[in-house]
Amino acid sequence: MLQHSRNIKYRLSRGYSLVELIIVVTLISLLLSATLYQLRGSISNVSPDTVATDLALQIYKVKQRATSGATNVSIRTVDVTTAVIKPHYGVTISTTPILGTNNCSNSNCYPQNSICISGQSFCFTPSNTITFDRFSGNTQNPDVVFITSSNRKLALLITGSGDFYVAEQIKGNWYSKSQLQNLDQQIGGK
Repeated sequence: MLQHSRNIKYRLSRGYSLVELIIVVTLISLLLSATLYQLRGSISNVSPDTVATDLALQIYKVKQRATSGATNVSIRTVDVTTAVIKPHYGVTISTTPILGTNNCSNSNCYPQNSICISGQSFCFTPSNTITFDRFSGNTQNPDVVFITSSNRKLALLITGSGDFYVAEQIKGNWYSKSQLQNLDQQIGGK
C-alpha cells in the first residue's frame, strides 16, 4: 500500500505527459478556430450600403456643425477615411477615383477629375478631408468617396453646396441611385 501511494505521488509530481499536452492544445485550437470563423462571418457581412449610410451620417453631422456657425475648422472638417467608426471588414473607403466607362460628352473638368454618372459629368478634386464653410455648409471643392467590396462599387458624391448623393457602378457604368430605382420599377412593372 505504501508503495502504491509513492507511485501516485511520483506520477503527480512529474507533470503532464506530452500526449496530454498535445490533446489539450488541439482542443483549445479547435474551439478558438470555430469561434473566430463565426466572428469573421458576422463582421464581414457589413454591406457597402451600410458603410455609405454611416459615412453620409457623419458628413451630415459635420455639415450641421458648420451651418450652426462653428468657428473651429477641425469641427467643420471630416476625414472620410476615419469617419466610419464601426468595423467594416471587406469594405474599402477611398478617395482614389474608380473610373468606369466614360460616356459623358460634356466632360470638361480639367484639371479636376470627373466621373460620368447617368450620362452627366461630375467634376471633383479627390481629398481625404472635406471642410464645410461656416454658416453656408458649402465645400471648397466637390468630392467623391468610393465605397467598395468584392462585388459592389458605390460612390458618395459631395457637391459644392455640401449635399450628397449615392451612385453605383454596374457593368462599368455609374448610375445614380434614383435612376437605379426607376429601372427597378420599370423591370418590376413588366
